[in-house]
Amino acid sequence: MIVKEYTILSAEGMHARPAAALVKLVRNYQAHITLTKGEKEIRLNSVLSILSMRSEERRVGKECRS
Repeated sequence: MIVKEYTILSAEGMHARPAAALVKLVRNYQAHITLTKGEKEIRLNSVLSILSMRSEERRVGKECRS
């Protein structure tokens, strides 16, 4: 399993356009890719699921691929 941590630097946090770009990128892979914030974990296959995490500035998340 590959795990990468990142920080959202934008003052607005994650919004629709970058979330859509992320979903489009993930669809190119056959891996199970998730995003974790705190105890909440989602699959990166839906813009709405990404936006539901309410990622805010300077929050650290993890991306896991298996």
